[in-house]
Amino acid sequence: MKTLFNPSSSGSNTLFVRHLACLLLLLGSAGAYATSIQNNVLKVTLDPTTAEIRARDLVTTHLWSQALPAPTNPYTATGISATTYEIDATITGGSEGDYTIAITLDSSDLNKKEFHLSVTPPGPDPMDQYNYVYLPPYPFIYTGTNTTDTWYYVQNNGGEGTLMPIGDTSIRALGGWTGSQPWWGVTNLTEAMMARLGSFVRIQPNAPTDTSDISAYQIPIEIQYSFYDTGGYVGLAKAYRDYFINNIAAPQKLADKADGDARFSFLQDGTYAYFWDDTGDDFDDLLTEMETAGLDRVIAMLNVKDREDEVTTSESQSIADHGWLSGLYRQPTPNLDHICSSINNWVVKLLTGEKTEADLAYPVSHNWDSLYTPDIVDQWTNGNTLTDPGLPYFTTKWGADINVIYHDTLPQQTAPVILDPPGLQSIQEEQAGRLDVLDETHSYTDTAHANGFVSGSGEGVSAWWTIPHLDYWEGGMEESTYGDINRSPITQHADGAGEFVDDCYPLTSPCSSEDPDSWSTQEAACLDEQHRIPLLALQWHDYVAETWNWRNSTFVVSSLSWKKDLFNILYGGMPMWHVNADLWAAHSAEYIASYFKLLPVRRANGSAEMIDHHWVNDDPAEEVQYTDWDSGKRVIVNFSGEDIVYTDTDGFVNYASANVPAYGYAMLPDPVSENCNGTGTPTGWTNTGTGVNWDRTSNPPPLEGTQSLFISGSGVGGNSTKVDFGDQAEVWVFFKLAVTGSAPATAATIAGLSANGGTITELLQVTPFGKLSFGGAQTSASLTLNTTNNVWLHYRKGTGSNGIVEVAFSTSETKPTSGSTYYAASTSYTGTNEAGRLFLGTTASTTINMVFDKIRVDNSEIRSNPL
Repeated sequence: MKTLFNPSSSGSNTLFVRHLACLLLLLGSAGAYATSIQNNVLKVTLDPTTAEIRARDLVTTHLWSQALPAPTNPYTATGISATTYEIDATITGGSEGDYTIAITLDSSDLNKKEFHLSVTPPGPDPMDQYNYVYLPPYPFIYTGTNTTDTWYYVQNNGGEGTLMPIGDTSIRALGGWTGSQPWWGVTNLTEAMMARLGSFVRIQPNAPTDTSDISAYQIPIEIQYSFYDTGGYVGLAKAYRDYFINNIAAPQKLADKADGDARFSFLQDGTYAYFWDDTGDDFDDLLTEMETAGLDRVIAMLNVKDREDEVTTSESQSIADHGWLSGLYRQPTPNLDHICSSINNWVVKLLTGEKTEADLAYPVSHNWDSLYTPDIVDQWTNGNTLTDPGLPYFTTKWGADINVIYHDTLPQQTAPVILDPPGLQSIQEEQAGRLDVLDETHSYTDTAHANGFVSGSGEGVSAWWTIPHLDYWEGGMEESTYGDINRSPITQHADGAGEFVDDCYPLTSPCSSEDPDSWSTQEAACLDEQHRIPLLALQWHDYVAETWNWRNSTFVVSSLSWKKDLFNILYGGMPMWHVNADLWAAHSAEYIASYFKLLPVRRANGSAEMIDHHWVNDDPAEEVQYTDWDSGKRVIVNFSGEDIVYTDTDGFVNYASANVPAYGYAMLPDPVSENCNGTGTPTGWTNTGTGVNWDRTSNPPPLEGTQSLFISGSGVGGNSTKVDFGDQAEVWVFFKLAVTGSAPATAATIAGLSANGGTITELLQVTPFGKLSFGGAQTSASLTLNTTNNVWLHYRKGTGSNGIVEVAFSTSETKPTSGSTYYAASTSYTGTNEAGRLFLGTTASTTINMVFDKIRVDNSEIRSNPL
């Protein structure tokens, strides 16, 4: 038994020494003994020699340790006192002065793996009205429970989050809360801890190359540490979601808002598009071309800031006439450089005492009234003139044609207001006034707006406190850890440079890829699929829709636009465009392809809750990721340059395998996936006629496995089977097919599509010469009877004569994609219905019989070797 003193030399009794040691611990000795408190699941220990706060998970027995400063700059804990569930101490050392801390366990629930830490660092006089400090070096960051795993830092610097290996020198504001959510975490992708801020922070984003934290934290700094043995960063995001909804606010879900108010449904599957140009006489022509191309789910935003008289009612009327949702870009709260442009980051410097009111030349040179939120709210709710515009003015001028309001920079631009005569509107009061602006936007009603307006804000820092007050965040998809893109569509779109460029800003030539101002360099950094994680989507996707920042919208850099599409697909983000007549004329094909690529995923998941996200094999170096949704869908995205086979190995019910093309995606389960291996008619299928046999085992033999679907060609009215799935604007179909019997005398229908619940409209036929014809697109080669063929179909609805049909067949599983022999296509098909029902079989008696197998309907392209 180890003794604390040598009894032979001191003459003391061992038992007495042990009792003395316990007494010293209880009294908080500043000697070598650590002080601990614990509940049923967590033990928290303060080490007086290092000031480290260790947390032992009593369930797993794992110990969470902190990263201690170098020995040349040591910290110690003194004056320690402890009760059953609290430790108080003074932290000394370093160069900044003494801290006081309080570590507390919740005595009302002894089964929480969490503790509260209150930190009062050296700073302003607590009685000072600006009682804030910059982020102090204490407390230290947690590093994990072992040294064998790879541990990551989960950060929320702006927009969605990032997962950075601990020790990465590019981590910004390490251990701080300077982003869109007031928590950060540490994880090995299984175990995790969260540090949630409970006190006020005035967020100040820093330059991308600066890793320091220049935000202002209110004293005392209140932190809640919680620990988890499963779930990783996904569990952290869900834990904060639960905390917010259960303790802060219960926002209304987007789906509930859309129930009975179709305007909100645009947030589920719409595309968010800015029309920055003075729209002019050709505006309706532009919208007509876009709608004619099939783009019928668009939120069209007009920039009328400071030029309300230039935007005519005919433009908003045109948007409404095309069935779109129209909106206004507004800035009801001012940018803070209008208050003080001479001092960079003046708000934080004022709060922390680095600058005084006198330094800001109060009150002579600043327009404080423009920042005073009672006046702002009054104008916003009552302003009814061109010079004093508010909601009454907008509704008087545009009426029911305007339904969306975007409030630019509102979450970012908070500040205290120095009043004249002397007084203060605190920064918290000013922030509350900004929420009033959002709430008034939602609650404002007139005869044209019975449910107020659809309301958005953001631009990069999508602050958590706006969640119950917003419908969408502009900028939520950005991750400003990698930089706020250095360009302005407002000033650069006119010459076509607002989008679709791979150039520098300012526009120079040639553009070096190493140039720090290179658009493509900034964009590539922002689109880092090895570090980005969907923290906002995991928390708020079913409550708040999100887009990219206006500076890095979908097509700003054409060579990387495919990545924007994939992130929108993976995270369920709302596509964001800039459009004018010149851009549309030059790039309509890219706009259209992106629109239809995202549409089925957005329809399925646009207002769903994201319930999980992973890299394949939980390896960020893997270029394949997936997200799971409470819609029952799994979205798999392949950022790599080669096709991959995704195999479901995690036991998730109803998910299967998929071929995922390079730079492409798959969404499982497929709308239709039938291998014909069951007994009897599969669930969801309905047979017509007596000649449908789902259990055919021979004569003709099955096309794969032990049985196939056999449909006889003989019978009055034909024999067929059909299955319904959700209506889609675009679908791909695959099946194995063998045609037996003699060639038909006239074209025989063997399959087709229609709208959900409808009668067959898009016909797949075998001609008298054995050729395949789909919607009029006909191959020049003929099927060989009694041979297994693989058949691919593609249908996209049109708006008149611009629909798309494609048909291809092959005796191998290699898909023909060009020519006219085994492939045929038409881009002028007249079908305008969506596809939501698949037919297999005949619509009339014919001389051929059909065997089908491996039947698939998909939302994305089915390529060669389908699974």
